Amino acid sequence: MAQSAEQIYLSIIVHQYFGLFSLLNIQDYLMNIPYASIFGYFFKNICTFALTKQLINMTNLEGITFNEVVDNNGNNYSDFRKTLKPNFGLVWRDISLGYILMIATLTTFFFLERAYGITWFTLVGVVIFAFITAFWLAFIQLFVHEAAHYNIHPNKKTNDRLANIFLCLILGVNIKAYRLTHSKHHQRLGQTDDTEHSYFSRLTPLFVIKMFTGIHLLNVLRSRNKLQNGQNEKSLSQQKTALIAGGMLNFIFLATLAFFGYFLTAATWVATVIVFYPFFATIRQLLEHRGEDYNSDINFYDVNHGKNSRMFKSNIFSFFMGGAGFDRHLIHHWDPEISYTKLKDVELFLEKTERCGSILNASKTTYGKTFLKLIK
Repeated sequence: MAQSAEQIYLSIIVHQYFGLFSLLNIQDYLMNIPYASIFGYFFKNICTFALTKQLINMTNLEGITFNEVVDNNGNNYSDFRKTLKPNFGLVWRDISLGYILMIATLTTFFFLERAYGITWFTLVGVVIFAFITAFWLAFIQLFVHEAAHYNIHPNKKTNDRLANIFLCLILGVNIKAYRLTHSKHHQRLGQTDDTEHSYFSRLTPLFVIKMFTGIHLLNVLRSRNKLQNGQNEKSLSQQKTALIAGGMLNFIFLATLAFFGYFLTAATWVATVIVFYPFFATIRQLLEHRGEDYNSDINFYDVNHGKNSRMFKSNIFSFFMGGAGFDRHLIHHWDPEISYTKLKDVELFLEKTERCGSILNASKTTYGKTFLKLIK
């Protein structure tokens, strides 16, 4: 027998205080509340808010002030964070590593095409090498985010100049324009107007296909027109200039390869940028922020998702997949200005605090486990 809105709301109250119902079951109940009932509409919104609040409390540190956080030796986080200075040498070591791996991968395929020409072997190689090259490109692009927080050089102007040349140009991005959009992501995380919102989408086999075919990329570009992304006339002009410069750079590179007859290497780069890089960028953000217990019927452009961030256990894969501190995303959203080169120090400090230690440990997972939990 179908439950009334009032019965469902009572079930949620029971869950909140006695833990008798799972979050997933409650959410399934919410989806069945009829809008035809005034009470149904009222209680559905109240219950969704309560559910979101319950999930938020378990999956983020935001709302906890720095002064509240004290370790078991009596050290205050506000004082501790003042000692954390970026290691710029480490930043540029990691950026260089990304470029070495990306160039080495693409160059390897270049010589394979040179040796074997266009064969079934090299045609399959286009897909394989584009996928690997995109993984390294995605790693490099994570440092655009680090530059947006002024953490790749101590001088802010030099920081932006270096970012535009060595990180942004390859994909036609302007660091100042990106910073405006990204700052709103921090301000509006989990809200319907979040400017970085790939996690609004449910991870399904169909969605994976959409990512690989470019359909999701087109949908993201369309949705950006519907959102206030924090840009102004100056930043839009800067972004347009960067896009043209990036387009010219890629055109020259592809035209050079085509002129000398290396069409498959050119195709590999196109697939890297257009197909596989957007896949890695999207799946990473989805794994960082998407809640595990959300019903597939929820449209997060209309209903707030709620704040949710994760910590990913350190290993060689997370070093690249979650490079530049993205693997410690929970901490980054709590204190965004800290360089990723010091997030390990912050993690060790927080683990020794009563206020944050349990939240931090509960949020730790792996990219693989999170993927398997979210794929439906």
